[in-house]
Amino acid sequence: MANREPVKGHIPSALRKRVRQYAAKKGVSESSVTHAALSRYLDDTNDAPVLLRKMDRLERSVERVHRDSDVFAEAFAVFVKIWLAHTPRLADSDKRLAEHSALQRFAEYHEHVAEKVAEGGTFIADLVRGNTGDDELAPTAAPTTGELR
Repeated sequence: MANREPVKGHIPSALRKRVRQYAAKKGVSESSVTHAALSRYLDDTNDAPVLLRKMDRLERSVERVHRDSDVFAEAFAVFVKIWLAHTPRLADSDKRLAEHSALQRFAEYHEHVAEKVAEGGTFIADLVRGNTGDDELAPTAAPTTGELR
């Protein structure tokens, strides 16, 4: 049979008060709270290190997401600036043809993005590796003048 002699030691009054309040709130005895806390401490069943490692992984993941979104935002801003600088305003008579061409080009763009996603690659990973796919986007033939692409 185990020795049931109580553990003697000094518990600061502030800690004793917290134990008393916790026990009252949970509706259990102070000794059961103390026993459970000591058992947990001595058995080293604290999950804090595991949780801290998981939180560190999550934090790194969130940092990558922030970095990636910053890259995408900057890339989009550069694209818009270049697009606005190199795209003249259209006359009203040319807008219908331009809209049709834009819808067709967007469908091609959509297909290209779908293929890249299916391959499993990401823009950021390609950017870091220096593989931005410039060779894939190079024109195969020079467009004729006046042709809307």
